[in-house]
Amino acid sequence: MEEKHRIQITIADRSYPFSVAPDQEEIMRLAVKRISERMDNYKKKFALRDNQDALAITALMFVAQMIKEKRTDTSGSLVKELQYLSDQLDEYFENNITK
Repeated sequence: MEEKHRIQITIADRSYPFSVAPDQEEIMRLAVKRISERMDNYKKKFALRDNQDALAITALMFVAQMIKEKRTDTSGSLVKELQYLSDQLDEYFENNITK
């Protein structure tokens, strides 16, 4: 079993620690880059000032894209990547966010 290591990622000016397998680190960093690029685009397009609004629109558009591609069944890698990110976020919130 591969040893996981800790990485820090930043989305919407917030840092999050994650434990990832070494072969998944590049995917996570690429995902962060894509999220940030999309957020920047939506901030400009819709004159958004709030990161929360930009993040919400970004999430909505990524999931809409995922659903569309899943319906056409051509999204294998995108669905896997988004599912992995979703699982990582779930794990982070379960382990780091207190209620």
